Amino acid sequence: MDLLRNASIQELHTRLTNMLAQLESEKKAGKELQKIRKESQRNYWWDKPIEDLGLANLEQLKMAMLEMKEFAQKQVEGHMVEAFGSTCVRGTDLSMM
Repeated sequence: MDLLRNASIQELHTRLTNMLAQLESEKKAGKELQKIRKESQRNYWWDKPIEDLGLANLEQLKMAMLEMKEFAQKQVEGHMVEAFGSTCVRGTDLSMM
């Protein structure tokens, strides 16, 4: 009876040791993922929520968005010229698009 009990205790102890080792491994992996996420946010500041951006980043984002808007307007104008000819497009206010 004692042998069986000792064997069960030993088995439980082994399982607990393995589970604790796995838990430790998962904790390390979690910390590594957090570190990678923070590094990613540092490198890709534009992925952060707007509330978390500083003034310099907000100004940079504004300029990038204005450049993108200008680029899109030029693309639309180019497609309109191709479709309708340049006389119809000149003087058209594309800022509303």
